[in-house]
Amino acid sequence: MEKQFEILNQLASIISDEANKNYDSVTYKGKINIDEGWLDSGFSFVRDGKKHSVALSEEGEDVLFELVFSLHKEMKAHTGGEWTAFTLAIGEDGKAKTNFEYPEE
Repeated sequence: MEKQFEILNQLASIISDEANKNYDSVTYKGKINIDEGWLDSGFSFVRDGKKHSVALSEEGEDVLFELVFSLHKEMKAHTGGEWTAFTLAIGEDGKAKTNFEYPEE
């Protein structure tokens, strides 16, 4: 579990940096396909009541790609769960929340 929290903290730090640490809230959503090796992600933040959907920097996207795949690997090893998407949101209070989506069986 400690490794998972470390990865999530790194993800939160990167998305905070991508919004220049100047936001009311920030959200990152990643959809992953392990078999095909791809990650589709979206990033947005709210500043002064306006939502901004922006592209990640190339460097940020590369690091997030590696971290999301590492997170998936760690979680699968510990819980056996095979999530296909997750959302990481940081609210106005600075607290991060995650939501993992699993394929319907």
